[in-house]
Amino acid sequence: MNTLKAYFVDNETYEIYELSASKRKQLEKKHPDWLYYDCEKNTKDLAEVEAFFQTHGKLLARQVWKNVFVGLTV
Repeated sequence: MNTLKAYFVDNETYEIYELSASKRKQLEKKHPDWLYYDCEKNTKDLAEVEAFFQTHGKLLARQVWKNVFVGLTV
């Protein structure tokens, strides 16, 4: 996989995080299939991924800033 930036959208808090390419590589060492996690089947793993984004990522958007958008694609 190309080492591009990664994004995480939290549907409950309406927050969007961005990871740099180097931090994405770091995340993918521990969670290589994080893009395909199912919120019902991989609850613990997905919580770890979310915590990684919150710790190492940059917060781009949140509801109180009124800059959350719709129409994300993979």
